[in-house]
Amino acid sequence: MWASGYYDSIELCQKYSFNGYQKLVDLGGASGSFTIAALQENKQLYGIIMDYQAVQSYAEEKFYEHLLSERAHFHSGDMFKDTLPAGDIY
Repeated sequence: MWASGYYDSIELCQKYSFNGYQKLVDLGGASGSFTIAALQENKQLYGIIMDYQAVQSYAEEKFYEHLLSERAHFHSGDMFKDTLPAGDIY
């Protein structure tokens, strides 16, 4: 799942400009393939993944693996019930 999502996300993030955005909130972002691709392509961007606590360790491992621990954060919660983290692109 990670591999196909990550490579598709790289392609998407190379086509879409995140200029003017500073904080991406990836709702239901799981282990972070989209967030990581977006951060790699956009050095000004900070990313937050909001998903269930059960996937937090996987996402944090991927942040570390891709040297993005300083620019990425995991926010545990249910996007349908809980308050969403602040961001300027979701």
